[in-house]
Amino acid sequence: MKGPRKHPALTRLRKLVKSLPETQELETWDHPTFRVREKIFASFGEHEGRPIIGCKQTKPDQAALVQDPRFFVAPYVGKHGWVGIYVDEVEWPFIADHVEQSFCLIAPAKLVRTFQEGDAAPATRKKSKTSGAGSRSKARSSSTKTSSTRSQKVRAPRKSTTPRKSGPRGTAKATQPAKRRGGKSKTRRSS
Repeated sequence: MKGPRKHPALTRLRKLVKSLPETQELETWDHPTFRVREKIFASFGEHEGRPIIGCKQTKPDQAALVQDPRFFVAPYVGKHGWVGIYVDEVEWPFIADHVEQSFCLIAPAKLVRTFQEGDAAPATRKKSKTSGAGSRSKARSSSTKTSSTRSQKVRAPRKSTTPRKSGPRGTAKATQPAKRRGGKSKTRRSS
């Protein structure tokens, strides 16, 4: 896989992925994979000797895309909506849109909102002055207050709707209606 590693599309893909929050590149299965919080959302590799980018799509989008011969259902993960895009046949803006859509499908919702709002990545934001041990102890004390108010609300035990009979040693056993062949039910003890 020496040739595709220097492909201009891989360089562009790396640049695009770096612009997305909390992403990283790892080599897996002998080709570059791009992840958000340890989950793969795109990959670069070869299919039938041609460079491709693989990314996740919704099932309806996948079905529509694979009607075009420039796209194919990705091996192994195609059943989950993944498609392969032949890089040498598709314009870059179209590829970038699908990679970003894949990111949005894989990333946690809060991170997707951050990306869509155009905000800086949470890892690059400056921490406020209140962050640290002091704020943790405040958080703990506030959680203690909520847990103590929760413990004041005690529910009455649930009443069972199943009739009970005394067992052989004086223990109560639940009885359940047993179906008979004629459609009539007869009460029997459960063991």
